[in-house]
Amino acid sequence: MIIRISDLEVTVHESDDLNRMHVESDSDHIAIDTALRSSGLGHLGEENSVVLDTAALRSRCTDPTPDWERRWAAMMDYATKKGWTRDGGRSIVAHIESQ
Repeated sequence: MIIRISDLEVTVHESDDLNRMHVESDSDHIAIDTALRSSGLGHLGEENSVVLDTAALRSRCTDPTPDWERRWAAMMDYATKKGWTRDGGRSIVAHIESQ
């Protein structure tokens, strides 16, 4: 899954690929934080990362396959084991990749 941020627009791409998740942006961190907050999707985290609201992220995922819910749960379990979730799984951390 790829979360793209450009100017003040946040879009989710490849939402069926739950084996990877990251943010792509060529914006500065202030613009990324502003875009995430205004979209209700999250906020800037620490060390080149963002903290995403999992419910808001799920709501932006389109056309999931029949086993998508199971794979989402597996992704969240993996992220929790790695220490990438916050607030009991209500948020998930993703790293930022510059475009």
